Amino acid sequence: MEPLLAALPRAFAALEQFPALRDAVAASLRRQRAHAAACLAAYAERPRLVAAITAAARGPRGGLISVVGPPGSGVTSLLAALAARHPWPLWLPDSAPDGLAACYAQLVALHRPSIPLLDPTAASDPAALEQLLSEAAATAPGPAPIVLLIDALDPPGQPLGPGPVPLPAELPPGVVLLLGGTPGAPLPYPLLASFQLPDADPDLLAVQARALAAQRCPPAWVEPLCDAAAGNFLYLRLALAALRAGTLALHGLPAGLTVLLEHWWAQLAPAEQRLAALLAAAAEPLPLSLALELVGSDPQATLAHWANRGLIDLEPQAASPAADGPSAPAEPLACFTHRALAAFVGQVAPAALDAAHADLAAARLRHAIGAPDASARYLERQFARHAALAPGGLAQQALPGLISRDWLRAHERRAGLAGARDDARWELRAAATAATPLRLVRAAACVG
Repeated sequence: MEPLLAALPRAFAALEQFPALRDAVAASLRRQRAHAAACLAAYAERPRLVAAITAAARGPRGGLISVVGPPGSGVTSLLAALAARHPWPLWLPDSAPDGLAACYAQLVALHRPSIPLLDPTAASDPAALEQLLSEAAATAPGPAPIVLLIDALDPPGQPLGPGPVPLPAELPPGVVLLLGGTPGAPLPYPLLASFQLPDADPDLLAVQARALAAQRCPPAWVEPLCDAAAGNFLYLRLALAALRAGTLALHGLPAGLTVLLEHWWAQLAPAEQRLAALLAAAAEPLPLSLALELVGSDPQATLAHWANRGLIDLEPQAASPAADGPSAPAEPLACFTHRALAAFVGQVAPAALDAAHADLAAARLRHAIGAPDASARYLERQFARHAALAPGGLAQQALPGLISRDWLRAHERRAGLAGARDDARWELRAAATAATPLRLVRAAACVG
């Protein structure tokens, strides 16, 4: 198999022939490209598993194929590898919650190149995607189905988006959806086939050994690490870094990812736990200046230590909406390297996560609207989400007061129609639990 490290998802590459179509979804593509590249940088080839998934996807019937595994088991990396080898549209919701329009654009570039236009309702109306898929399947030149790659729509942890994804009510004939997910997650359609990781990979031990070898793991550490990891590649990376840092002993390794993260959490001081909760609450890379403001002490030493342990990324600019504008300020950002880390913090410290949402929403009320600094820009983009997820009073008081038609018009000018629509949907989500019918009607009017 050819190297994948520098490979661009092939459906992304198809958009290069249509600059106007590409530019309409450029920000989403950039974030997903960065996410896919990070996955492929640590990817160990899984040839027999990939071959089995590819064969299932090429069946002419179409339908839903799930690739399911615990967080860290390599589901996203598998989808990124498939996207690098096949011209199959890819959507990674974790890095681009708004990426349904980008998925639609990839389909247009591949299957409707004569009309390279983006339907303005592609991100909000299930009928738009269903019609495009039906047309693509009906005009396909051979028996091979139209294949979509979509990662987990409802991953563990805090929601990144305000509501369900507007997928078609049913898949048109001749369309295959390869859907990543975690055990127990709801499925949008009846299953055609399912691959359960890690057990579905007949070469699991060899793949784990190759992954460790690529990280220059001492040979004597390979077997104990593989035994403790139970097929979890995130565990391998984090435990190897902890062994090198001297914070773990080879004999008596924590059994499984959760126990490994509990070991890390127990060593944190209260201020470090608060910093971790802020990163877990954030829906995008967090400006360090905002972390400093909310933690009350300089977090850089802690963040540098976590970066050396592989827990966070201190250079995620390419994966952040902060880089979407031409005049976006260059400021240090931080985010967890994997969604599983944020989900763990939410499980082990739910009160700290609630407090982080409240602190971030309250910070927005202190910052000037339209200020050019990265903290203010982050808070403008994410205020509605943090206010909706904060406990009690803030969601019921500040959010309905700010999410008005004037606010939405101003936010649309700064962040686009999709950002304004999502803010209104966060208010609708909060209003649905507020036991105030008038507020619910008002929120529905803003959304619709």
